[in-house]
Amino acid sequence: MLNQQQPATYGSLPPTQTYTYNPTSQQDGFNAVPMSPAGPTGPYHVPPQYHQQQYQLPQQPPPQYYNHYAYNNTGSTIPPNAPPVMSSEPSPNHYGSDFSMKGNSGGYQSGADNNFGVVGGDSNGQYGASEQFVDYTGGQKFPDANGWRDKGFFISWIVHLAVVIGLLIAGIAQHAASEDNSSNAPSGAHQQTDDKVITTQITSSVVAHFVLVVALCSATALLIGWAWLIVVQKFAKFLIKIGIAFSLVLFFGLAGLAFVSGAFFYGIIMALFGGLMLYLYYSWRKRIKFATKMLILAGHLTEQYPATIRFAFLAMILQFCWLALWAATVTFVNEFSPFLANVFTLYLVFSLYWTSQVIKNVVHVTTSGTVATWYFMSGTGMPANPTIKSFKRATTTSLGSICFGSLIIAILRTLRFLADCLRNPENTDSMVVLLLGCLCSCILGFIESLLEYFNSYAFAQVAIYGKPYVQAAKDTWALVHSHGMEAVVNDNLVGNVLGMICVVSGVVVGIVGIVLGVVYHDQLGGDYWVLLFIAGFIVGFVVVMTVTEVVESAVVTVFVCFAEDPEALRANAPHVHKKLDKAYRHGLYTA
Repeated sequence: MLNQQQPATYGSLPPTQTYTYNPTSQQDGFNAVPMSPAGPTGPYHVPPQYHQQQYQLPQQPPPQYYNHYAYNNTGSTIPPNAPPVMSSEPSPNHYGSDFSMKGNSGGYQSGADNNFGVVGGDSNGQYGASEQFVDYTGGQKFPDANGWRDKGFFISWIVHLAVVIGLLIAGIAQHAASEDNSSNAPSGAHQQTDDKVITTQITSSVVAHFVLVVALCSATALLIGWAWLIVVQKFAKFLIKIGIAFSLVLFFGLAGLAFVSGAFFYGIIMALFGGLMLYLYYSWRKRIKFATKMLILAGHLTEQYPATIRFAFLAMILQFCWLALWAATVTFVNEFSPFLANVFTLYLVFSLYWTSQVIKNVVHVTTSGTVATWYFMSGTGMPANPTIKSFKRATTTSLGSICFGSLIIAILRTLRFLADCLRNPENTDSMVVLLLGCLCSCILGFIESLLEYFNSYAFAQVAIYGKPYVQAAKDTWALVHSHGMEAVVNDNLVGNVLGMICVVSGVVVGIVGIVLGVVYHDQLGGDYWVLLFIAGFIVGFVVVMTVTEVVESAVVTVFVCFAEDPEALRANAPHVHKKLDKAYRHGLYTA
């Protein structure tokens, strides 16, 4: 039975009874006929999507329940004192239609109709202009920062960082002590030879011009990344098809190279993967329309809320700083005995993975929170600075959950690092150990990929509802059971496009590096075309990947929201809902 939270004035209603609807009318209102006792009790205004479903009227509602209410389609119990979410005048026997969308007048459509028109507008919506949105399906969206989830994992992460700092300080002290001992060595210990020493004089001018080239490559990559946001909105379907072709060419191209070089085993594997992907893409061809709409919408949202990209670039800078600190710590721990150096290095490898995952997932949760805020509140008045508010939740109340999920990936990557060490021929002569290392590395890599994919959806739950990680994981598992295949297909099609964009951007920026190398040939003191191409490719790839990861987070979040609560989108952006719903049904019923 479906419990409704859309009561009308109750003076004219009979006691608690179960009703069914007449599905023949094409109007918003339907004649509600009681199932027991028999006999009509008058027309009741009910939403179209509840045709032939049942609802139960509360027996003694509070007098203020003449307002519009959100409805609950989960079958869960409605709190008896649930407050109204939108004030209105009493209307006898009137039930709020379609989240009080004011009929077909399009009262919640806001912004210009630019494809999706995702610009938030009218603040007189159903949910009110409050930042906190509450539904009565058991979930609370965008909770206030009044309680930390998974606090123990946040504390553990902070303690582990303190240990890293301690190792760095201890390593520096050990290095200083070693320097003092070496300074007391006999002067004869340092001998000079007459061998010719070849040195390369690197002047400050050369360094300055090299930095200038890298800076210009970075600026070019930023422009390219922003241009891609516009391109994916205009040519999303074309890019998805090109992405499919790019993936197939990559697989079959690698297979051809393997066969030419004599690596027949790898060639067969790549050819099999290429054939499998060709079959899957043919099977998924009807779902391209939905992936296209999702990609367009994600591009719109990323462009509309550029603060998400700025936070992503700040995180990238923080990643570089963390990598520099980590590299310095690894260097100095080698001053200890070999056994301690190996133990500390393993710990630092684990620390590298954990902290990098935390920084990356903070960006993901920030973007997810921003997109979800648009999804549930764009028609009712967006709060000021939604990205900053999402970042605040990601770095406070939800940071423990982020640390928890990131810890799992860090442990798997550390175990995979050990397996890679086992399969290194320099570390062992045993063929059994080498095979065991290869097997463990493959298995752990597969599990790691699955969990990273799973985490992207779990962290979306964390961003939207502020759930602890375990609860988010359980709900994500339920989502996988109900919409898992759609998510895999959608992410695969979109992921091909984003990966292709990163590679193409890297090549373009690499070519820009070569051109700048020609322009500044004299200032650089030679031909460094290969070096500048590699540097440009890395810069272009990393910078554009930072932008595409924000787009990917937006795609994941919209999918989670649309799968769990499509009616919220219908209320806040009915024109967007219509396009997504039509595309989804097209892929579902014609695939």
